[in-house]
Amino acid sequence: MAYSLSPWLKPRFFITGTNRPLAGGLMYTYKAGTTTPAKTYSDDAGTENTNPIQLDSDGQCDLFLDDAVSYRIILKNSAGVTQFDKDRIASIGSTQVQSFNNIAALRLKTGTTTANSARTLGYYSAGDGGGNSFYWDSTSVLTDNGGTVIKPTSVSGAGRWLAVDTSSVSVLQLGADSNGITESTSIFTAALAASNNIIVPSGTYKIKSVSVSANKKIITIGAVTIQQLSGVGTDERTFVITGSNVSIGDMTIIGNISTDTGEQRHGFYMRPSASIKNITIGNITGKDIRGDVIYIGGTSTNKITNVNIGNITIDNVYRNGISVTGGENVTIEGLTCTSGCGYGLIDIEPNVGTSQLCDNIRIKYAKGRTILINGQNSDVIGKVIIDFADLNKDYQTNTTPAYTPYDAVKFGGITAFNFDLLQIGTLKTNNMDYHGIRCPSLGGYYTKSKIRIDRLEQSNCSLIDPTYNSYNLASSSYVIEFTVKSAEITLHNPATKKGFESTVLDISNVVINGQLCLNCTKPKIENMRFTCANDIYAISASSPNSTHSATITNSSIVFTGAVGRLTNAPNCTIVNSDIVYGNFFTPSGNNIVLINSYVNTVLYVLGNYTRDYTTATRQGGSYLWTDATGKLRIKSSAPTTDLDGTVVGTQT
Repeated sequence: MAYSLSPWLKPRFFITGTNRPLAGGLMYTYKAGTTTPAKTYSDDAGTENTNPIQLDSDGQCDLFLDDAVSYRIILKNSAGVTQFDKDRIASIGSTQVQSFNNIAALRLKTGTTTANSARTLGYYSAGDGGGNSFYWDSTSVLTDNGGTVIKPTSVSGAGRWLAVDTSSVSVLQLGADSNGITESTSIFTAALAASNNIIVPSGTYKIKSVSVSANKKIITIGAVTIQQLSGVGTDERTFVITGSNVSIGDMTIIGNISTDTGEQRHGFYMRPSASIKNITIGNITGKDIRGDVIYIGGTSTNKITNVNIGNITIDNVYRNGISVTGGENVTIEGLTCTSGCGYGLIDIEPNVGTSQLCDNIRIKYAKGRTILINGQNSDVIGKVIIDFADLNKDYQTNTTPAYTPYDAVKFGGITAFNFDLLQIGTLKTNNMDYHGIRCPSLGGYYTKSKIRIDRLEQSNCSLIDPTYNSYNLASSSYVIEFTVKSAEITLHNPATKKGFESTVLDISNVVINGQLCLNCTKPKIENMRFTCANDIYAISASSPNSTHSATITNSSIVFTGAVGRLTNAPNCTIVNSDIVYGNFFTPSGNNIVLINSYVNTVLYVLGNYTRDYTTATRQGGSYLWTDATGKLRIKSSAPTTDLDGTVVGTQT
């Protein structure tokens, strides 16, 4: 007796209607056309399988068949529910099988009583990867799809060759051109109609637009390239995802950026007519695409949730790496720009009045120039999490041909407004013409935005900004919290540039070589290491009350030049710090309170830096101060002159 592999090299089965393996499934094997058990084997030596065979956790088993037997196979899940019932299955070495070089040859034959199984060695020719195994169904009237259902040319009514296994189908088995010469759109569509799991072997495939419905899995093997068909409409998208539970593997998508028109020729497009969820897209390289690599556009009525995207490489993409106009629970492994990108690595920007909430969007890694988080009017963006971002204008150029908004919009590293929370692990911004982070104040927008950063590293930002000259700009009217746990900020021009401007600032463990902040609201500064030789204020205000009530704790502030000034803002409290200054410490009239701190080697345990009645110490209902003669005075109300009140006791 001879034993050969079944038509499946190592069969793998899935739960009907899903992409999940049929773990623990039961395979019953019978003689063809009967319920008489037939033996199968785990190897070509004749090691007998159990009957039924129990599938492993991946839905697989080892299956060798008797070359002299034609089989019927019934597959059930672990609960006993039938998944499929296939008859007249033979081994690849079976004497019961007719062999054909290609599909064209198969069409010339019908099944017979002695040979109701067939094997094709290729689709167009033997060995081209499109081979398959078939059985004859004399009652079938299914429509010929060119791959898994074949109607012989001599048949006018019933009778079809049916593929033995459609749990997964290769596009080569339906005639796809892997050399990228002949368009394969209809073949991809037919494959998706024939199976929930289509296999795309390595090669190049020319595609116009393919709709991917619910429960479909596109499995790519090796280096797969999808070439967008040229000369089609501006709104043709390559893969249009319309249903839930979709998985698409790794691939490169190449567009026609120079010859296509518009900016909507996206690689992957989600704007469904009903709510969808559980979408997985693998590692994608987008090259020369006249649109976005991926567009996610949930609406208020048709929502998109639970989207997982791999590493996206952006290579001369006309608009964005990823656009999100509506979507919740979106996770992106990485965004990397290797050349041109016309707008941003990612643009989270709801369409006014129609979009689903953009919320819980996580970017694990980003390398490029710009990230955009732009809520619109009442469409507030929820939470955006960025684990690590390395942003540098040198990483990203305009596209070829150029995208007009690239220079028209003055980008920095991150532009964000009308959002609830932006949470960043590590952010690096370098070589920015404008800001590292900018949250512009636009009238009528959300007023409770919060920014939290664990580690901030910045240098050479605001290179050509003619107005603000700040690395980070966030209006305190709209950003109620700007917290940085650790920062290293290198100002390329400490005399004119600022680290932060016009924001609510809470920053720790900061190293900076120039002005830390301007016009910030109640800045809290802890563990600052400040060194500067320029004639500037470390903490500054353009008007008396634009920056006030700063608190500096556990810090070292050193002005190495002849003139050094801490602040021109009122009500600064310094705790456990060491300050070295040049000509003068602070202009008169500012209330600088020192607690256990040194100023030019002099220890202030507790008190005001300036000796003036206007800075009297309040204790209960009394005011205490030292007058110009050095005597301590007290008064029950605020003093109006230096010699007001009463001298305390007898003093010398």
